[in-house]
Amino acid sequence: MNHSHHHDPAMQENTLKEMKVLYVEDDQATAEELSQFLKRRVGKVYVAKDGQQGLELFEENRPDIIIADLFLPKIGGIEMVKAIRSKGFETPVIITSAVSDSNVILSAVDAGILKYLLKPIRTTELLKELTEIADKISDTASRSSEYFFPNKKDLESRVKKEFSAMLKAATGKGPRDVIVFISHGTLEICCTEVMTPYEKTLLDNFHNFAIIEQNRRLFYQIMDHKFSEMIRQILERDVHLTETEINLKQDRNKLIFRIGV
Repeated sequence: MNHSHHHDPAMQENTLKEMKVLYVEDDQATAEELSQFLKRRVGKVYVAKDGQQGLELFEENRPDIIIADLFLPKIGGIEMVKAIRSKGFETPVIITSAVSDSNVILSAVDAGILKYLLKPIRTTELLKELTEIADKISDTASRSSEYFFPNKKDLESRVKKEFSAMLKAATGKGPRDVIVFISHGTLEICCTEVMTPYEKTLLDNFHNFAIIEQNRRLFYQIMDHKFSEMIRQILERDVHLTETEINLKQDRNKLIFRIGV
């Protein structure tokens, strides 16, 4: 994967062509005009007419960049961005508005909004901002490409198989389901219905969540070395367990491993 192309001005357009953009604007004429302009220049455009629809389209499509008007029906632009930020997404945002109110701009900055463009929007200015953001995104992607596994699906299913077998061998009970997910330098293993009859008996009779949770944590600490070694063999990278989430009510355990470069 060669990501160095964006330093060549002739290739500049290409980083934008890889981007998915969510555009949220309630004024139909403006939306129509700008989305046509965007469609010719970016990979994919999703258009929403209010903040609520904006959130739904964001959830469904996970765009790379958001352009949103400040004043929107249902949920305002900044509220929408705050909702997205609260879910842990750092998606870059350009806010458009016909007013240049400094308080508004401050609250936009507060919500982690990169750019504030005044309406009527000058397309050259918008294009410049979009290109800068796209270049930054693809720059970051190229730097994290050491975490890029071309055969990700295959590796995930191998880890899943080994992990299930190891869990069964060690506790006497295999999990009902295991999901393995590799992304951005981490490997997550989420397994459901892992509780053994022994743990269930203790729980049913004593409702002693704390003891069972402690036991589980201790178990994963003891197994950490074996699990890490197994994953290392498959990924051919060093990994270490950074987080263990135990949810007894839903009988779900999640292990998060950091992948070393």
